[in-house]
Amino acid sequence: MQTLPVIRLFVICSVTGIGTHATKVADFLRTLATVHFRVEFVEALDPAAILRATSRSGPGDLNLVFLPEDYCRHLRGTNLYWSVFEASRPPPAYLEWTRTFDHLICASQWGSSCFQNYGVPAGMLSVIPEGVDSDTYHPRGRVAPAERKRFLMVGKYERRKGYREAFQAFDLAWRDNRNIELLVKADWISPSGSQQHPAFLELAQEFSHLPIISYSGVASVEEMRALYQSSDYFLFPSLGEGWGLPLIEAIACGCYAISCNYSGQSEYLKDIDGLYASIPYQLVPVDCPDFIRAYAHEDGDNGQWALPDVAALAQIISTCASNSFQDEALVASEIIRRRYHWDNAGYSLIKLLLTRVIPKLGLSPV
Repeated sequence: MQTLPVIRLFVICSVTGIGTHATKVADFLRTLATVHFRVEFVEALDPAAILRATSRSGPGDLNLVFLPEDYCRHLRGTNLYWSVFEASRPPPAYLEWTRTFDHLICASQWGSSCFQNYGVPAGMLSVIPEGVDSDTYHPRGRVAPAERKRFLMVGKYERRKGYREAFQAFDLAWRDNRNIELLVKADWISPSGSQQHPAFLELAQEFSHLPIISYSGVASVEEMRALYQSSDYFLFPSLGEGWGLPLIEAIACGCYAISCNYSGQSEYLKDIDGLYASIPYQLVPVDCPDFIRAYAHEDGDNGQWALPDVAALAQIISTCASNSFQDEALVASEIIRRRYHWDNAGYSLIKLLLTRVIPKLGLSPV
């Protein structure tokens, strides 16, 4: 009897974007009764589980990871990395990835292009978009419009999230549009709870004259859905994203998106052209000291990201303050939920394995 190839999935159980990505792919594979291969799940943050997995791995196995840790070099078989990154140049370890991994999966065509621009062969790249939990994030149950137009930002405070540019633009728009308010959830979530970044608290104090409401705490899925559904607009002036999970969740919930059409989110924004507000931007060198410390390249080229135009963003906010784009938002929601359900990502993964990876190994799917 032929032995089925094993796909070993290294799952990250956390509330981060990459944790959601890994968990949703694992959930899909758990519900799939396949005759093509066996699936093994490994907790990627458990050293003992990692040790057991590396010792069990064999030359005919498929190992899929979402974080390229040192243990990947010791995995026997065909190694795949589902990669996300936030600047136009991948992190410095990308050269090592081409030696550790046999195939790189990108969440967006933008990500694939960034790899190729820095010398990664197109033949070892595939694009499989991430997704959104369409069963959870949807417009059903949206609250009636409030007297004030509600803008929402979600994402842990970092320079690249564009909070300063957003607050500056909101300040300009608010001078002539007092019927707006900005809801913000910018805290850092960790296993120990929720924390507000000191730099965010300073920024909030600087703009304390504005109607900005800050949320913090570890929110449940239901609470996040309610927050999305209670907002008219989702403000996302991010300079760079690997995928932009809060943005796609907000769109799925029926928020009219205001976003830069650059980096990871460009993968799904292309499908709702004309159904969201695109923020003008200019590409600038990565300038965040914290980001550079984490991902510095020796040659000084740390890539670029998209700096939003504050004046243009203020005008967009003003336009949204005096108009309704709910019809456009609902159409965008339907498109996104249909095309980017997590099951679609899972089926695309299966297709990649069956048509490109397993045949290349000389294995015959049963």
